[in-house]
Amino acid sequence: MSNRINICDIVFGHFRTLRQTSNNKIGFLELFIFIILPVILSITIVFVPLQNKEIISLLVNLGSIFSALLLSVLVLVFDQEQKLEDRKEIAEEKGKGVDPLFSTKKTLLEELYYNISYSVFCSIVLVSLCLLYSSIKYIYILHGFILKPLIAFILINILLNILMILKRMHTLLVNR
Repeated sequence: MSNRINICDIVFGHFRTLRQTSNNKIGFLELFIFIILPVILSITIVFVPLQNKEIISLLVNLGSIFSALLLSVLVLVFDQEQKLEDRKEIAEEKGKGVDPLFSTKKTLLEELYYNISYSVFCSIVLVSLCLLYSSIKYIYILHGFILKPLIAFILINILLNILMILKRMHTLLVNR
């Protein structure tokens, strides 16, 4: 795969952010919330009858809007990192102590990069799957048993990631 479109680093980086800082392993709660729960919910969606056209249209809009908003948040995170670096340089030049939370904030910003980038990627996948879902209506096995659970999994994943991003942004901005 071309390095220009290889997103493996984003995906692996996102899942690295789910590790606990104490033992560098993904905890059971994170594993359950971000992987097992979405899988269970997306499998159960197979048994729920849905009126496709309106829901698919809403999901395409949701994915498009979230990807645009998350790209804006990515710029905000970049700006915050630049400000953090600038404050460190100014403190070092003046001989003052560097913010004791500098490394924590820096790590949080790096993790936010991965989380936001992964969520943008998931939004793109959501839009693509919805377009495929609306195009392939007559192959029931692919339509109902593969695409519908995948769309549900990606949607749940996006929503959970946005909650995580919101929490991390809140933590970062409150503890300036």
